[in-house]
Amino acid sequence: MSAKYGIGEVYRVEAEEQLVRGLRERYGFDRIYEYPVEPMSGDFPISWMQTDNPEVEGDLLFTFRAFPHVVRDMKRSRCRFLMLVATNLMNAGVFVQHLLWKTKEFYSTLGQLRVWAQRNMIFPVEVGYYDLPLWPDIAISSGNWIHFNVNDQYVKRLTVLENLPLLRSLRGHHVYCLGWPIR
Repeated sequence: MSAKYGIGEVYRVEAEEQLVRGLRERYGFDRIYEYPVEPMSGDFPISWMQTDNPEVEGDLLFTFRAFPHVVRDMKRSRCRFLMLVATNLMNAGVFVQHLLWKTKEFYSTLGQLRVWAQRNMIFPVEVGYYDLPLWPDIAISSGNWIHFNVNDQYVKRLTVLENLPLLRSLRGHHVYCLGWPIR
């Protein structure tokens, strides 16, 4: 793993990988696409395809950037399912992110994301939290201030936290809504 990424960034990508693997197993997804391409994801080994064309045909099209213009584009896809992901408004680090970095993320609570998805012609079938590390998400990239030597196996072992029933109900760094597009 590149030393320019911190343990939080590597943890998030591994948590996303676990989320996608779980969806693949539960729903039998084969062709999974991410739109638009998340620049950082391309540096990590991922099990899905990336596209800048929202009109793909497949099982699942998802975005880590659930902005309104992205969702409008996604509805043109010919995928069986769409998934929206947003930074959890209730996560402890959001205040720090906004205060320090004036970030332009799409923030949402789980309930807000579900309602927003329904209003945008997506029928929710599964919602949840993911990215549940033991530290707050304050959006400080280690590449900007300190370099870590990230041990991938160590981070993968840490992501066992994603599957603990107690922690599953806690407010994660991200929320997701998987649903059927209503055409």
